[in-house]
Parts: sequence; C-alpha cells; structure tokens
Amino acid sequence: SQMTCGSYTVADYEHPPACVLVWGANLVETRICEHHRTIRQLGKGTELIVVDPVQSLLAKKARIWLQLRPGTDTSLYLSWMNVIIEEDLYDKNFVEKEKGYNTSQEIFSIAYRAYLIDI
Repeated sequence: SQMTCGSYTVADYEHPPACVLVWGANLVETRICEHHRTIRQLGKGTELIVVDPVQSLLAKKARIWLQLRPGTDTSLYLSWMNVIIEEDLYDKNFVEKEKGYNTSQEIFSIAYRAYLIDI
C-alpha cells in the first residue's frame, strides 16, 4: 500500500540530511545509484537507520538496524506516528495549512484507516 511502500522518494543530498531512513529497500540490488549516494553521505556524518528483516550490506553500515518480523512494519509505522503526534514532533504549519489537515488526530486517524483497509 501507499502507506507502507510510499512512493519513490530519494533523500535530498543537495541539502545533506542529518539522518536517512531506509525502510524495506535493498538499495544495492534495486537502486544502486541511490546506494552509492547514501554511502558517500555516511562518510560526511549522516546517520543511517535501516528497517528490514534482512541484514543487507546497507543494514550492516547503519547506526540502527531494526530487524522486524515480516508483516509487522505497519505496527512500527503507526507507533512512530503516535509518538510524533503526541509529542508534537512535526511541522504543524505545513500539515495544517499546506496539506489541509485540521488536527493531529485527523492525521493519525487517516493513517490508521489506511492500515485497516490494507489488512
């Protein structure tokens, strides 16, 4: 689903990120150019978090490797969403004005409904 797979996104290496999250993607096998960019960025101090049941080459280089059981990634996603919303760790102006959501509760309920539809 769009919620767990997302879309084809690539980190903005022109404005180096403090952290890159790679979720269920073996970049060495599927997106080699992005893999090389990620490795170069690690040499510049960017932290790496990998969420994948398989310890890929990139997972071995990660600061944090979350080895989830297959099928449990949506639970992690919803848990992160809950913490982000409950602790106000998101850009409210962007979410409410740019994206048109009225409350953080609305965001979470949309994510949860997508999860229920997906299962």
